[in-house]
Amino acid sequence: MCSYPIETVHGRYGGVKIADGLYLYRKKLTARQAALLVKLSGQLTGDDLATIDSILHQFAP
Repeated sequence: MCSYPIETVHGRYGGVKIADGLYLYRKKLTARQAALLVKLSGQLTGDDLATIDSILHQFAP
């Protein structure tokens, strides 16, 4: 038995997938975690800074 909506997709790259717009599990950083990353990002440059920024963008509240 399935407890979340699934849909089938026809065509060359078809199959079964979770319905669009449904997030099964999405973690978020706590405010304290985000603040620490912001503080640490002040010491970074280049790819390291871009990585921290992407983490904050995806997971910060």
